[in-house]
Amino acid sequence: MAKITAPKPQTTTRPAESKPQSARPQAQRTTPPGHTGTSSFGKAPKDFSQMGAPTPSPRPQDPPSTPPVKPPEKKPATPPKEETDATEPKNAPSGKEAAQRLQDKHRYIGGAGRNERTREFTETIQQHQNDPGYLKQLYATLGDKDSKELISSASAQIAHDQKGLYKTDAEQTAALKALAKSTGSAPPSVVNDLAREAAKSQVPDAMVSVLKQPETPESVRRTFLNESGKTADKNTIQAQNFADVLNSDPKLIQNYGAELGRDKFVAILEKGLQQPPHNNSFSGREPTRSDGAVKILGQVPDLFKGPAYSDHRANIFRVGANALGDKTDPARATQLEGLKKIFRSDPSGIINELTNNSGGPNSAYDDTLQALPKFLRDSIVHGSGKDPGFAKFVKEDLPKQLRAGALNPATAGGKPPVNDHYARTLGSLTGAMVGAYGLEIKRTADAGQFKKDLAETIAGVALAPLGPAGEVGKVALKNFITEVLSSKDTSWTEQLREVSAAVKDKASAGLQNFDKHKDANGRDISGGKDWNTQTEHQFELGYDAILERLRMLSAN
Repeated sequence: MAKITAPKPQTTTRPAESKPQSARPQAQRTTPPGHTGTSSFGKAPKDFSQMGAPTPSPRPQDPPSTPPVKPPEKKPATPPKEETDATEPKNAPSGKEAAQRLQDKHRYIGGAGRNERTREFTETIQQHQNDPGYLKQLYATLGDKDSKELISSASAQIAHDQKGLYKTDAEQTAALKALAKSTGSAPPSVVNDLAREAAKSQVPDAMVSVLKQPETPESVRRTFLNESGKTADKNTIQAQNFADVLNSDPKLIQNYGAELGRDKFVAILEKGLQQPPHNNSFSGREPTRSDGAVKILGQVPDLFKGPAYSDHRANIFRVGANALGDKTDPARATQLEGLKKIFRSDPSGIINELTNNSGGPNSAYDDTLQALPKFLRDSIVHGSGKDPGFAKFVKEDLPKQLRAGALNPATAGGKPPVNDHYARTLGSLTGAMVGAYGLEIKRTADAGQFKKDLAETIAGVALAPLGPAGEVGKVALKNFITEVLSSKDTSWTEQLREVSAAVKDKASAGLQNFDKHKDANGRDISGGKDWNTQTEHQFELGYDAILERLRMLSAN
């Protein structure tokens, strides 16, 4: 048996305890040659390169601050390019293929499809408007039925613009003009049928917005005017539609003024002017506004010139001025501007035609005698500040011209003397001006400012033409009128009677002398000639006629 030997006990060796080290003498750092031995914070040598030791590193510093980084500029986002649909009708290589696409029943389904078809038809017309060959092929392939349907629906879609396809007046106008231009490539029977149907309509018709474009063939516009002219003087909408298309060309205005006859032409304008320019329930934009009648007024002086048209101009002015209504209407601003052009072209003739009943077949006599007062109410009483040039013409320049004509010895021997005409015209102008203020004074509760303006204006119209003597009399007359009109013990009618008596007395003083062949100082101015003028009487006739017809001199 093996002998088992016991293991020897292991001894653990402890680490020797560390004894504190004795301080060792530190060797002193030798000073490099050339160094003074002073601290580096003392005086340092100026040139380290001459030293044997390496050049010391510079003192560390804070890192430089980083400049602010500008944010990247925001560039306007580039709108995504519209994807071109090669199958759209407008992209068809020929008018025939465009028509075939428009006739594809599977492409346009239901009401939304019909609207989309109309829109794509309009886009096709616009894109190819300068290619009549393309358009002729388009309409020929569509056939009469589809051509008529698409032109009609396109006119309605553009005019109403319920989907907001046209963001500006210019865009809407461009679409109407393109459609109008394309009708020249459509079958004549189709567009003439559309024109006749629109002419007979007594409600707003979108097709009129196309027909009134100058790009519509003249023959088509004449088709409309010939049909509409038969009954346009009986219906306001028809009259306005007629005027809208007529206004497309000055030549048409002249032609139909002659073809219809003056009475019928004026009657249609009168009916059309019964309502101010409006939008016919369409888009509400300028391109579809029914304003042809008021625009025709502004062209009258250029289109109907000369003495032969004196009564015609006056008749047009009469219906236009009477249509201004019972009070100033801002919606009739264009109408008023047109009337001012007519009046300024022949003021004496207009006043005489309106106030002196000649009894002729084309007489422009105004039975109501309200045309002039309404016109002066809007242009002078309420419009002097807006058009001071016109106000000066009416209140200063015109009265001087008329009085000079009334007091001209060179014409006093005529039979009848033209002087009487000028005197009566001056009286009518003065009476109409009083009437213009009177209309507002009767209508307004607080009429103080109108009475003040009346005194200033009437005194000037009646007396300013007399020169220095007239200026003196003007101040006295103005003060007298102001005093009379400020009275609270008398009615407006009584005040007006007293004012009228004073105005006629002062204004006719010079006329009375003239009828006796004398000047304002009583000196004979006849030069041996004989004349039989009645300027004083004529002035009073002209003045009284308007105020009496306005019932301003009669009891309230």
